[in-house]
Amino acid sequence: MKTGVEVSDTQTGLRAFSTRLLDFMLDIEGERYEYEMNVLVTCAKANIPIIEVPIETIYHDKGNSCSHFRKVRDSVRIYRQLLKFSFVSFSSFLLDYVMLAGLILVLNNILLQIFLAVYIPLYPAKILTECTLFLISWLIQKKLIFSVRKSVGIKYPVLIKKSGERI
Repeated sequence: MKTGVEVSDTQTGLRAFSTRLLDFMLDIEGERYEYEMNVLVTCAKANIPIIEVPIETIYHDKGNSCSHFRKVRDSVRIYRQLLKFSFVSFSSFLLDYVMLAGLILVLNNILLQIFLAVYIPLYPAKILTECTLFLISWLIQKKLIFSVRKSVGIKYPVLIKKSGERI
């Protein structure tokens, strides 16, 4: 789904990589299906195109008795990578959220104390604090998130096959 390439049988097919990626792929950890999963995830993260080369599926028998895929052991190795990535992503989200919430609480307290120190009554000081935090948030978002950046040149290179078709 990530690459847009439709694969009818995930255990069948060849994946074509450029020879320039050999050194890169030698540094990727894992064995068997775990290695293949690590290569696919790493390539997807690095925006490296993977070309699926379809081949005919031929099974030895209906039960595919000659398969070397160990259902439980190999599945655990594959899903372990996905769960590890999910755990790291979720942990990062929680850390960011806690830090942001903490920063807002600290700023809220500091501003409220400043307004109370200049003898503004509690309720107007609280409203002024919230309005100030809203204004700060709006300015930061306008400057950092929603600013229009002009770029010169090509931001993302376009990969082209020999036939001239874009990848």
